[in-house]
Amino acid sequence: MTIIKLLVFLLSQVGLWLLVRKKSGVRMAFAPVLSCCCQITVLFLAGLMNVLGHTSALLELAGLGCLLFFLIRERGAALKELLRP
Repeated sequence: MTIIKLLVFLLSQVGLWLLVRKKSGVRMAFAPVLSCCCQITVLFLAGLMNVLGHTSALLELAGLGCLLFFLIRERGAALKELLRP
């Protein structure tokens, strides 16, 4: 079960990295840093408002949704962009 959760988390992160890359235009090397900073800020504010559990699930679903969207829309070009140095 833990391996499945880690895989879902990783795929969610990849989807959010692609979203940051496409929307902000930063290089792919900086997309994980920008994505993590935004997620930390959102999760911190959610913790202050006592909705941390719901927000973390929403972020995970949003990441998976973005990954599916970019994979369907670009037909694999998104994965080539991730693997390119």
